Amino acid sequence: DGDIDECDEDQFPPEISFKDGLAVDASENEDGLVTINTPTFGSLVDAQSHLTSILVAGDDCMGDLQLSVTPPTLGSSCRSTIFEVTATSNQCPDQTVTRQYQMTVD
Repeated sequence: DGDIDECDEDQFPPEISFKDGLAVDASENEDGLVTINTPTFGSLVDAQSHLTSILVAGDDCMGDLQLSVTPPTLGSSCRSTIFEVTATSNQCPDQTVTRQYQMTVD
């Protein structure tokens, strides 16, 4: 019927993308790791805040998506600082997607 009243009906998971209209210097490798080349950040907090501000979560059926940005547990490692970003539906918590974003934190 087009309405998601049962989570099993949703055939497509949420997606994470850059907000419309932003020019982001980034590339994605064959494993799905997205490397954001610029800017460089002085702290994990600054990099996490920036990543939160440029990403959006979307889904074809639901609008109540939560986006969480998790810094690496071992801290920054200069050019290979990898953040995990997860989009989760409040309505269907099993409908999640996680992507990794690599940034330079020096």
